[in-house]
Amino acid sequence: MCCRHLYGNDRLLTVWPGGEQAIVVLVSSHTTTPSGVYDQLLDALEIEMPADDRKKPACCDEDGEPPVNALIATFIAEAIDRRAGRARRGR
Repeated sequence: MCCRHLYGNDRLLTVWPGGEQAIVVLVSSHTTTPSGVYDQLLDALEIEMPADDRKKPACCDEDGEPPVNALIATFIAEAIDRRAGRARRGR
């Protein structure tokens, strides 16, 4: 997964199922509220927020290529989609 900084606090999270294919999974603000981009991601993946400081590894390899993994990309994209569906039904 890669995070790109947009304008202000806005972030864009992207995954790559293939070398020539990208999926934008989430665009949201980077805040410490439940609507923050990472809180939404962790909620969708059903992962608790880590208590310790997170590390910020580079998302691309030494050649500048994004991480390609079809299984992980699909898993993350589907989790975000399910979370969005729950949010729409909750309105």
